[in-house]
Amino acid sequence: MNELYPLPQKSSSPKESQLSLFSLSFIAIFTIIMWHFIPFGKSILYPFVILGTWFHEMGHGIFALLLGANFEYLQIFSNGSGVAYYSGDVFFGRIGRALIAFAGPIAPSIIGYFFIVASKNLNSSRKIMLIFSIILAICDIIWVRSMFGFIFIMVFAVIFFIASLYGGKQLNKFLCQFIGIQAFLSLYLSIDYLFSSKGTTEAGTYYSDTFVMEQMLFLPHYIWATFIVLFSLVLIYRSFRKVMK
Repeated sequence: MNELYPLPQKSSSPKESQLSLFSLSFIAIFTIIMWHFIPFGKSILYPFVILGTWFHEMGHGIFALLLGANFEYLQIFSNGSGVAYYSGDVFFGRIGRALIAFAGPIAPSIIGYFFIVASKNLNSSRKIMLIFSIILAICDIIWVRSMFGFIFIMVFAVIFFIASLYGGKQLNKFLCQFIGIQAFLSLYLSIDYLFSSKGTTEAGTYYSDTFVMEQMLFLPHYIWATFIVLFSLVLIYRSFRKVMK
């Protein structure tokens, strides 16, 4: 009787892994330099600040849905701020509301982890970008209720859709890496908000996510902020390790 054995899985060569790690490190260093040391750097990276806000607010909204509430809509403003609205009862009461607050600031890091790990596979990067562009468009239509945010996110969706269809594998791999790094760094660009008790948007002044966690649970908000930062650092480390394997 003939026995069947699975074919060996093709893994990344050491050279490919080193190139990926170099590319990720370059993007991260480039972003930091552009943000802090180049006069027009913030303007160049501004679109990805808005994308980071979308990640953040969608984190609140999707977690609200998962916990039984209604995700009503979100708004994104030109200054990079945003706000998500949900209504209804939440599973687990105060713990559930704390989890919804936690989901906002941690969502960009989770998404960053996903994109960086996905960029390891050259063949899947294009599919990831195609799926991401469709998700952007659908979520934009369903939930974004500010004109600025709606237009900006839809432009992203169209650009990524075109890149996934007509861009090469290397371009889509680079886009996965770039989006992943920008998602991670979006948390650190809003570090002041994370360690504050309040935040101001064009819709008004609200309690910060970490302060909501303090109110719903225990421990000061800056402890929760520190936990979120450490959790994000672990995700960054693990994503880079995945790329190196």
